[in-house]
Amino acid sequence: MAKNTDKTCHCCEGSGKEQDDIKTGRALSGLRLRKGIGLRSMARRLSISHSYLCLLEHGLRKWDKAQVARYMEELG
Repeated sequence: MAKNTDKTCHCCEGSGKEQDDIKTGRALSGLRLRKGIGLRSMARRLSISHSYLCLLEHGLRKWDKAQVARYMEELG
């Protein structure tokens, strides 16, 4: 018998709506560029590789709310 664990989805948090990762990445990348912060510098601030950040910003990897919040925090 399977256990019923009432966990919400980490991507949509139970809303059933998928986040548009391309739109999210473009928006965050635009904010970063307007602040004059380079990709490698932001990746260091987030403690992730610059190649992974590039994939996130191009919508090739999924953003979760914690990543978006941390990114925004680093933008100040």
